[in-house]
Amino acid sequence: MSKWTLVGTNALGFGDQETKEQKARRMRKFDNMIRNTKVKTEEELKKDADKAFKAEQERKDALVAAYDAKKLKSKDAIKEARAIKRKKNNKKADSP
Repeated sequence: MSKWTLVGTNALGFGDQETKEQKARRMRKFDNMIRNTKVKTEEELKKDADKAFKAEQERKDALVAAYDAKKLKSKDAIKEARAIKRKKNNKKADSP
């Protein structure tokens, strides 16, 4: 039969140099951070979402404009611009 040896790892606590007081202090600090985190209201969340959506739309519009002006050099950027343009054209064709 082979002998089993226990390999000490940090996950098992062998390499842990933290005292109980230090660990309690760290956990208390984390609890306080969670407790004191400011929760955004529904209005603030909507504003943030609108801001992010507008920024993404501006980025896509700039990419398509650069594609139309033939200023794009990257193949990935060209593919993305073509895909955006295709989606816009499909949306325009679907709506009356």
